[in-house]
Amino acid sequence: MKVLVMGGTRFVGRHIVEALLAKGHEPTLFHRGQSGADLFPEAAHVIGDRNTDLDKLDGEWDALVDVSAYRPGEVTSLAASLEGRIGQALFISTISVYRDFSLPGITEESPRIEWHDADAEVSRESYGGLKVMCEDEFLKAWGQTACILRPGIVAGPYDPTDRFTWWALGEGPLPSRLDQPVQWIDGRDLAEFCVLCLEASQMGALNVVGEPTTLEALANASGALGAQPQEDASEWSPPMTLGAEKERDGLFQVDASRARAAGLSHRPLAQTIADTRAWHAECGAPALTTAAP
Repeated sequence: MKVLVMGGTRFVGRHIVEALLAKGHEPTLFHRGQSGADLFPEAAHVIGDRNTDLDKLDGEWDALVDVSAYRPGEVTSLAASLEGRIGQALFISTISVYRDFSLPGITEESPRIEWHDADAEVSRESYGGLKVMCEDEFLKAWGQTACILRPGIVAGPYDPTDRFTWWALGEGPLPSRLDQPVQWIDGRDLAEFCVLCLEASQMGALNVVGEPTTLEALANASGALGAQPQEDASEWSPPMTLGAEKERDGLFQVDASRARAAGLSHRPLAQTIADTRAWHAECGAPALTTAAP
């Protein structure tokens, strides 16, 4: 397949391009050239900003993968520019579109956030709502050919957030509630499932997360249990920590049975930890002693 990837040089997009190439597909990367411009010399690159340079996209593609839309207007303008030139379309969204994380078992039909400010700045408060609007525009533009993937925490090499990386390195104080649920998806598993969805002409929305586990199991796998639990987390707590209250525990207990039925698979946690450590060391990054929640 000829696949247009909006982005493709950072984290999730980079994994998707690697997966496409591994399966013999022909990706075209549209990106600003600000990071990873030297990656994938075997693929076509179109350098431009999606907000001003869509006229540089000349051609037709069997599929579209949009990794980089954060506002609905970006989806609308892309759809108008590519009208009649895309076979099927896949959008990388997020589980942050869901309204209520107080209970486990969120499915693709669970209520989403109600959000109406299309021009809001992208922030922690607006992120989920803007993605809801992006999903709606995506479905409006591509209808029955649209597939929407909703990952949770994405883990593994190339991760710029350090959320999973902090745990993979096995350093720092631990939270006091180690039985808290936690859930993630290895970026490579997400990417391989993305390609599988394109090959199968998958339609509709799918939650793309791993099986829930606990922070204790994650810490044990990374060798972090030698550290002492941190009793006072009032000023700082490790990433992916939800705190003593349980009103948001559903965030890490999302139902991905639909995606698994469609072929989603997960590599072992030990492999994700080892590969994350190797990537972190290769980057020459310092040890992580602090991290945002």
